Order: sequence, then C-alpha cells, then structure tokens
Amino acid sequence: MGDLRDILYNTVFLYVNPGCTKVFVTFDSSLRYRRYINHLLTYLLTYLTQEMNMLFFRKDRLCTRGGGVCSLIQRRHTVVPVDLPNKSSDLELLVLDFIEFIPVLRVFVVYRPQHYDVKAVSYVKLLIECLNDYQSNKKNVHLTVGDLHLPHVKWNVLTGPSDDINNTILNFVIDSGYNQLVNFETRGSSLLDVLITDTDMLITNVTAGPPIGNSDHVTIKFLLIVFCDVKACNIACTTLRKFYWDKADFQSMNDYLYGINWLSVIYENPSAICMWTAFTNILQQCIDLFVSSRVVRNSNTVLSKQRHTLVARKCARKKLSL
Repeated sequence: MGDLRDILYNTVFLYVNPGCTKVFVTFDSSLRYRRYINHLLTYLLTYLTQEMNMLFFRKDRLCTRGGGVCSLIQRRHTVVPVDLPNKSSDLELLVLDFIEFIPVLRVFVVYRPQHYDVKAVSYVKLLIECLNDYQSNKKNVHLTVGDLHLPHVKWNVLTGPSDDINNTILNFVIDSGYNQLVNFETRGSSLLDVLITDTDMLITNVTAGPPIGNSDHVTIKFLLIVFCDVKACNIACTTLRKFYWDKADFQSMNDYLYGINWLSVIYENPSAICMWTAFTNILQQCIDLFVSSRVVRNSNTVLSKQRHTLVARKCARKKLSL
C-alpha cells in the first residue's frame, strides 16, 4: 500500500453560520447565508470561483428571499453533487460526495428553520426520510453539518424534549449510529450548529472561532482525517495546456536539442528509469520554450464525464431498487 504519509490526508474545514449578517464570507468548506445583496453576491462569487479557484454549490430556500445553504470548496478536491428528488425540493439541504477520499465521504449541509408548528414537523420528517435514503450506502462515511435549531437537546447523552421534532431527529441519530461532536455553545448559550458523523475518528480538533461579520453564531473549525486516492488527487490538481504545433519554432527546437550534452545526460542517469525521466524532462522543457500554448482548463473538467457516469449509475441503481 506504500507509505501511509503519502495517502493520509488532513483537510481543515470551517463551518460558518452567518445568521443575520448581510456580508458574504469565505472559508475552506461550507457556509450558510440568509440575506445577501445581489451585486455583492455576483462580485464575490466571481472572485471566489475564479481568483480563489473554488467550487460553489448552493440550494436556495424556495418562495422567499434569502435563506438556504451553500458550500465553497477548493478545486483541489474532487466533488460530485448529488441530485435530490423533487419531493425534497423544499429542504435546505446539499449532498456532496468527495470521491477522492477512501472511502468516499458524503457530506450533508443542512439548515432547519426554527419553527415547531405542523409544517415544521412535516419538514423534519421529510428531512430525515431524505437523510435515510442517502446515508444507506455503508461503503461511504457520512458527515452532517448545519444548524438544526435544537437548543434543548443534550447531545452528550442524546436526550431532549419529547416533541415530534426533537424525537424524530434524536431517533434518527441513535438508530443510524451517529455521534454529535460539537461540545460548546454556538449561539449565545445554545448549541445549535452540529457536526454529526458515523465515524468518530473521521474528525478531530473541533474548535470554536470568532463570528464572521455581524453573525451571532461562532464559527466551527475542525480537522478531517481521511485516506486519499493519490492518483485521483494528482489528476485533479493537474493543469491542462493546449499546444499550437502549427506555430512551433522547429528550427529553435532543433538548435536547442543539438546543444544538449547527451553523453553527460547518459553518464548522470545510469538506470533506464532515470534516463527516461531525464530525456522526457528535456523534451518537455524544449516544447515549453518553443511551442505556443495556453491553459485551457483544470483537469477537474476532465473528470466531469466520470462524475456524470457516477451519478447516472447511482440513479440507475436507485431505479432498479424501486
């Protein structure tokens, strides 16, 4: 399997609940927003996705302005968003698969509005039904981050009020073998924002940070420890270039290669592998110098077909199971 240091992967996540703030904020993994200004949103999203090289996923709240959940993820990660069925369209929920990790990490970014009426009970039942459907794959590890608005739950002993909302969520956590890892207040004296996982050793160093902007929620920083598919990571980080061979300066390439002391190259690289590496490096340097090129895309886009195939297979399996 090789040196574990090559594949053990530490990723710092920062969960932010802006609450009432009107300012969009950046971080490593995910955030929730409520109100935003359209021109500021457009500017910041352009900056984050292009200048900061980040992926952006969102699920807006239906029928009202503001609300919803979204996630900003560095492009070095290979992420596949999971499409939810139409019946789940009312949920403020994102489901993201980090397919570069071994096993695959499925992250649920969720927000439950702070109501306890009949509609809120129906909302929670729909939410738990959706979570049950999409956490049934035992080959994956699962992490739920978000604000469930359950201030009276004692997560260390998994007890709370006996109403339908608290009971439904607590029963789901217990039946699914989950643990809640945040052990400090996240808004005033209440613990509202949670990290729920079925693999305790997945997360370490859960700490509170200062609020962002005008938010009345603390930020939650945590370290994710996973094994990474090295091949997938290397591919995801590769930048692709398009070379214009019709504009190449072949005469200069010939002069450049003619000037190489090949006997010295052979002497300094006695093995076949070393010699081949040195030879290809010289050719690549020659091409970079005398062949016009431009960056066309990050290879994350090359993986798009693989991602679509993965999603299609999941849909097909789901149809067969029905």
